[in-house]
Amino acid sequence: AKSAQLGPGTVLRSATPDGVVQEIWAQLIVCHLTRALMLHAACGADPPLAPERISFRRAQSLTRSDVRPDLSPL
Repeated sequence: AKSAQLGPGTVLRSATPDGVVQEIWAQLIVCHLTRALMLHAACGADPPLAPERISFRRAQSLTRSDVRPDLSPL
């Protein structure tokens, strides 16, 4: 299955090689955390679900909508 982390047409913002590496690591961490949340949700369901039955894109969407309101601007 193919998934898009950043969405269509999104370009990395970093202007330096170190910044690009940092952005890639951040994306990998977010992907890993999303998968961990999916596993937690699947195991906590009644009855438990197979984690692969949960949509990655839907999990991303729910996570974004749940987290973003609490983030304060820098």
